Amino acid sequence: MSEFIWKTHLIHYKDAGSGPELILFPGNTASSAHYSDAIAHWANTYRVICPDLLGTGQSSRIASWPVDWWEENARMAAALLDHLDCTECIAVGSSGGGIIALLMSILYPQKVEAVVTDSTVSTWQPSQLADIVNQRHLADKATRQFWQFGHGDDWNEVIEADGKMLLAFASQSGNWAGGRLSEITCPALLTGSLQDQLLPQIGESSLKIAAEIPNSRIYLTNAGNHALIWTASNDFFDIVELFLKSL
Repeated sequence: MSEFIWKTHLIHYKDAGSGPELILFPGNTASSAHYSDAIAHWANTYRVICPDLLGTGQSSRIASWPVDWWEENARMAAALLDHLDCTECIAVGSSGGGIIALLMSILYPQKVEAVVTDSTVSTWQPSQLADIVNQRHLADKATRQFWQFGHGDDWNEVIEADGKMLLAFASQSGNWAGGRLSEITCPALLTGSLQDQLLPQIGESSLKIAAEIPNSRIYLTNAGNHALIWTASNDFFDIVELFLKSL
């Protein structure tokens, strides 16, 4: 792991491979530790940069996550690229990381050559986010081990901080895009599983997002669950490879 300072935050990131830069954003309750297989896969062709997002993984903790946490991570990622002297990248995000990838392509169009999202939606109903947060209190042993593996012994503080952010976000609008998706000019690939139990609206949401992004395409499958990169990885990597070859 490497590190750099953004504002007052210590950010850890993985940096592997060589070639065109590909930045990989973990989901909200995940960290770079959960994406070792994806990093190894893409490192054969790309320089893969995978940060631990603000307050997660090995990055420094934040007592209270801002309601615009995804947008702050997009800004952090742009600074990380500058730190590494990278002028342009392919932005890939899984689950909440897909929000960051799309926001980065909105805020820094000159830095994003193409964007790929996995298991990402544009809006939630407040009740849905409340259910997601409440279900975390009933998490089974495997889920708790997943969180501990990604964040360490204080994993419960990370999950609690994320939950509070989600509830604050839900109380405002539940829509992170704010009508800006049409500003994305780079090619975009939206992927997901129609069997996604966490995001049952993935199909409808993907269609709505794609309708707003001029140069976009969708890949939806009945294979896998949430997230596609883990639960149907071969399908995910194959379709992303076809997409990237078309650039």
